[in-house]
Amino acid sequence: MTSSSRNWPELLLGLGIIALGLVMAREAMGINVSPIYAKVGPAAFLWFAAGLLALCGALVAWHGHASPPAAGHELYGPAVIMAGLLLSVFTLEPFGFIPAAAVLFLLTAHGLGSRSWMRDLLIGVVLSAVAYVLFSKGLGLRLPAGTLFT
Repeated sequence: MTSSSRNWPELLLGLGIIALGLVMAREAMGINVSPIYAKVGPAAFLWFAAGLLALCGALVAWHGHASPPAAGHELYGPAVIMAGLLLSVFTLEPFGFIPAAAVLFLLTAHGLGSRSWMRDLLIGVVLSAVAYVLFSKGLGLRLPAGTLFT
């Protein structure tokens, strides 16, 4: 198989998803587990999600490596989505969950073809705020509120 017959956008997207899975696994290693939890602790979900991300990324990368590029396939959409994922990883702690998740939603919607920035940002803020309240108040999970403005 020649290099030009690979689907480079799909291959790069798969490698990016694998990288996110590795970042998530690294973060899961840093969670201190109380002796109260016998085998399944708070880090179990992160390990499960990291494994699924890595597996899905490997499947996407393999498909991109093994299949020819589709006609009209471009790199812009996947690149914007990956930029949103990376941006959310690095802005989660300083800005907090709600702004980081809202920007992730905005860039994902843009990468998928939406051009209504204000509507997407508003939907992202509302969904992020609802998720924040449900996870922090409803489930008692500590999501970052942001350290930049405190």
